[in-house]
Amino acid sequence: MNYQIILPSYALSNYVSYFWTLQYSGGLGEEIVFNSFVDNSTGIIFQHNQGKSAFYQKGKGELLTSFVYGPSTKPTVTFGADVFELNGVLFKPGGLRALLRMDTDELTDEMVCIDEFAEGCGLADHLLNIQSTEQRMEVLEQFLIRRMSNSLAFDQLIHHSLDLIHAQIDTIRMLDLCKTLKLSDKQFERRFKRSIGVTPIFYTRVCRFQNAMELIKTGQYNKLGDVAYALGYSDQSHFIKDIKQFSGYAPRDLSQQVSDFVVNLNKPLGLQSEAKS
Repeated sequence: MNYQIILPSYALSNYVSYFWTLQYSGGLGEEIVFNSFVDNSTGIIFQHNQGKSAFYQKGKGELLTSFVYGPSTKPTVTFGADVFELNGVLFKPGGLRALLRMDTDELTDEMVCIDEFAEGCGLADHLLNIQSTEQRMEVLEQFLIRRMSNSLAFDQLIHHSLDLIHAQIDTIRMLDLCKTLKLSDKQFERRFKRSIGVTPIFYTRVCRFQNAMELIKTGQYNKLGDVAYALGYSDQSHFIKDIKQFSGYAPRDLSQQVSDFVVNLNKPLGLQSEAKS
């Protein structure tokens, strides 16, 4: 497995956290299972196996080879070939809306072909026909740079709210945050969803869940109750509820999944191999 992170050019640094690539060749003829947890992130994915889609989801069929994705509100399972290439763009909060001129909540739990944003230039096929990973990443970067000339302004109040949420992630109360921002709860929720894709309460719960995953990965906590306490959960039952809802696993089954974290289709995920039936 070869995973690489590539920082964006200075021009895109306000919009993009990083570009990334992943090449995988199991070579055993086994099907790969991606268990994807709930995630607040947005971005772009290009994926293929010998020029065809490498992944599928039950009930949805094959994934597009090039797509834009929004935040996910439920865990998903994706199946794929044991030889594939993934190239991705991870947007900063609000970056998707600014560059692609679409409210982020319109893409929540969705994957939309990149051609919808490429003004009929056949970008998906063009990416598929490029042989070099370096050239493909350059094409993606230039596509986003061109979008900057007609980008939407960031909602600075929402960016300020994100700073406050992350600074007080264990104790933040939405009522107090709305008072600080001088917005009603409905005004704040509407603007937050437009930029980020989910409600501020849901966003905060997911951030705390992801912090919990990081603490579990360290191996320093023997009891889930200790993790819950460290993150400011009011009681362990709320913590267990979030684990089940956001990971799809019972707490007792989660530790192995966390230890197997690699990269993601569009979020942190566990990578397992599963023999074809």
